[in-house]
Amino acid sequence: MKVLGKTALIRTLVISFAGLAALFLIHSVLNSSDGLPEPAVVGSPPEPTSGSSVDSNTEVPQDDSLQELLDTHLAAQTVPISVLASWDKTLAKSHQQVQELRRETTADSLAHLWDVAMFYSPGIIYTPDSLTDSFPIDGFVGMETIKRLLSNRRVLKLLFELSDMPHAEADRLVASQIKEAMTRYEDTFNKEIIGHWRLWEVDARLETGFTFLVSNREDGSPTLQGLRHSLLALVYIAGVLKLDNQARMAVGSVLDMALDQRDFFYGQSGNRLNPLLAANALTSASLYERQVLAVGLVGTGHLSLDLIDLARNQLPQVNQTAAGESEKTTLTVPRFDALTTPFEAPSVASKTGSPLYIAPDLSGGKMEVPFCPYVDDDMFDRVVEQWRQH
Repeated sequence: MKVLGKTALIRTLVISFAGLAALFLIHSVLNSSDGLPEPAVVGSPPEPTSGSSVDSNTEVPQDDSLQELLDTHLAAQTVPISVLASWDKTLAKSHQQVQELRRETTADSLAHLWDVAMFYSPGIIYTPDSLTDSFPIDGFVGMETIKRLLSNRRVLKLLFELSDMPHAEADRLVASQIKEAMTRYEDTFNKEIIGHWRLWEVDARLETGFTFLVSNREDGSPTLQGLRHSLLALVYIAGVLKLDNQARMAVGSVLDMALDQRDFFYGQSGNRLNPLLAANALTSASLYERQVLAVGLVGTGHLSLDLIDLARNQLPQVNQTAAGESEKTTLTVPRFDALTTPFEAPSVASKTGSPLYIAPDLSGGKMEVPFCPYVDDDMFDRVVEQWRQH
């Protein structure tokens, strides 16, 4: 069972929570126009419904397919042999997940979305710059969350399958799952986070930090991170697919809780929390993930708001590299059963010293999904205001 964090020192807490740290390569991005683009699905995949599973006889890439792909990169002198061996294991694990997902109906996949393991294995890796110990939280904090959601092949499966359904049915299914997950998340959050907040007051003696499970419990019960990521994934899916009826109301309940959590950890409720622990709780355990929520609000509210234009106005003080990141507005993702996704390329240099890029397998279909890495509090509040007015 994997565990993130639990130390006797604040500094060690930050390092432990950033234990996944390393630079993630951003792949396949395009520019978009005002608001969120319609999800562009390319290819002719099978169209499963909520009541029937995908054909279990559909071919799953086996070792020979993986080996052919690996041999191609080795022949091109782009990947060291040692890296290929490690990557082969990663892909093999991913395709074990594919076999499991092929047996799930859409309803099954929604019900199991809290399975935290698929958000972290293989998952993504992120930089320690995403951590903070001050308020307001920087607009780049959380920029990797959308990628983590999309690295879960179950999320990719739901994006494609729900987009193939009648709009009203997809709306109903997503709304129902949000409501169920909200109850379980709120109970778990109150028990594991709010129940201990007095230990983190400014004048309290700090002896321990957080403990976050990023693998499934042995008894099969949901973890805080699993429930949190499932809700964020559902909000993101609702935004991408522009589910604007029951799902919009369900997204509103997630928004209300996220804003309450922001107020609590910012100290606006009168508490005096250690800023490092409060900031880490807000960014790591709460639903206040502005990039994800913004996509959900713009999509479910059919807002014409351009998040990228808003970001440009907020970035004069940010270095050019960070400003360049803010221009990326979409990600290209494949179907869940693709041989490779944008999140499984090894994050190492090639033999020539250049960053290693191994293209995702888009042969079975692809979808352009929204991505806005910079959303600060002011931008987010503007999105919320417009969403409430619609």
